[in-house]
Amino acid sequence: MGSKDKSSTSFPPVSIALGQPERAALASYLTLTEPEGAAAFDTAVVLQPPAPSKVLNFKNVLVASAASNASVLKAELARLSLLPGHARMVEARKALPMYDHRAELLQAVNSHAVALVQGSTGCGKSTQVPQLLIEDAVAHGRLCRIAVAQPRRLAATALADRVATELADDAGVGGLCGYRIRGESKVGPMTAITFMTTGLLLRQLEGEPGLPSLTH
Repeated sequence: MGSKDKSSTSFPPVSIALGQPERAALASYLTLTEPEGAAAFDTAVVLQPPAPSKVLNFKNVLVASAASNASVLKAELARLSLLPGHARMVEARKALPMYDHRAELLQAVNSHAVALVQGSTGCGKSTQVPQLLIEDAVAHGRLCRIAVAQPRRLAATALADRVATELADDAGVGGLCGYRIRGESKVGPMTAITFMTTGLLLRQLEGEPGLPSLTH
């Protein structure tokens, strides 16, 4: 039996938004391909770990890419705000108790590493908190990628559908809001809010310590 070549290391594809300056800067150690239908996002396939001398530059590029992602998210939310039904959904959101506490929520989240939100069933914790965080991030030019853990598959899919409806997203589930459950995933290159089962979030944490791909 031949021995496995230990110098050959396989890396999974990583999806990040890249502008032209970032693409040029990363080209020395990434192979970039554009998936069909993904106008704003490229798929970067890592060929080998970057040399130590390139690590700092790599981090700087990712910061620039994050700014690009934030611009893409802002443009998409602005587009959705003009669609029929968006104003009606905003009024429906304002009727939920959580909406009245948005200033307190944002102050707590932005000022602490961990924030505990407590409220009665139906107050809007699961549906409004992610949307309020995204709106605040966009208003301040920040990237926002949120994972929302749910104990049951049905809850994850139903909440994703509800939030996509409230966003008036013409892409439906898999646009700005999607879900991941065992054996099924409905997310896309524009997805900023992902509802997932607790088990899948734990698996992601095991494979991605610290969850650097998420902001919340």
